[in-house]
Amino acid sequence: MPVEYQIEELFYLMLYGGAMMLSLLSCIYLLFRHGNAFEYDVVSPVRVRRWAAALFAAMFHSHLAWSVIGYPLDSNEISYLYVYAMATDALMLPPFLMATLLSMLQDRRRPIWPAFAAMTPVVAIAVISFVHKTDYVSSIGFPYILVVYSLFFIYILYAVRQYGRWLRDNYADLEHKEVWQSILIGSILSLLFCSCLFNDGGMTFEYFIQIVNILFILLLLWRVETLEQLEEPAAVNTNVNVWHAGAGIGSLLDQFCVQPQLYLRHDLSLSQLAESIGTNRSYLSHYFAENNQNYNTYINDLRVRHFLNLYDEAIRTRRAFTAQSLAYESGFRSYRTFSDSFKRLMGQNVTDWQLRCLMTNPS
Repeated sequence: MPVEYQIEELFYLMLYGGAMMLSLLSCIYLLFRHGNAFEYDVVSPVRVRRWAAALFAAMFHSHLAWSVIGYPLDSNEISYLYVYAMATDALMLPPFLMATLLSMLQDRRRPIWPAFAAMTPVVAIAVISFVHKTDYVSSIGFPYILVVYSLFFIYILYAVRQYGRWLRDNYADLEHKEVWQSILIGSILSLLFCSCLFNDGGMTFEYFIQIVNILFILLLLWRVETLEQLEEPAAVNTNVNVWHAGAGIGSLLDQFCVQPQLYLRHDLSLSQLAESIGTNRSYLSHYFAENNQNYNTYINDLRVRHFLNLYDEAIRTRRAFTAQSLAYESGFRSYRTFSDSFKRLMGQNVTDWQLRCLMTNPS
């Protein structure tokens, strides 16, 4: 065997073994680690961690099953193992991927069972393959799964958009809450799956598969860890606990949110604000909708105006400051959120606005 081929095979085995062990370690990490190695102040959803751990376990099983096929067994055993590896990949990887992505959408608990029910035809195809000792899984089962994948990603595009609207209706700070990255994750796995359908058996293809596997594991692990649990925290303490039918919500917001500067709270949600002014989230959401805005724009507009007041005061008193420090004092959790909110309200970015202020008032 040529030395170049031996080196090439050794490199591939290192990639393959690395992807297999990384999936196993990621599964163990998500199941047993208490705390967060990526964002110390973020508590990720337990449901998402468990489904992602199940997906990593399925990926480890897939690597293990395909590695056994490499041993010198007789043709009958290889046939059975080959069908087994393809069948278990089909039955485990797609449902666990779909379950993980669906569990990231925390606006409501979407049912997971359809993902598994959709794979029942593959079970029948796998059984027929075992009985007839013929590979029907790759010829019939894989194209079927590709159709299921396509339908699912059409749905997930709609669901992610719906989830984004829900976030803006209920939260002012979207950091660690948005899940558009799930589309990227799904696209990577879809690319991997489609590549399997058109496998030419070359070593370059095998390298590509394992590199994508490793990148996918790292990306999903990061996403699961940095996604924030969105269960409602404890309500804000307030003396106003009931809905006053004679009082307008606008005046209640001014009295119990604007004047006491409740909007400066980093973690203030729609439910907490509604509780604080003595109404419920339905009334408050309806009020914002009538005024052509949502909770996110209402709170962040108040924060930007607070920033403008702090900026004027700092200039007047000649206090040293940065836009980032004033943004944090104004209730923003991240500078990116502040920058986006500022540009939407003021029509220009923070830097251009500051330069304009300096040119207008050079003293």
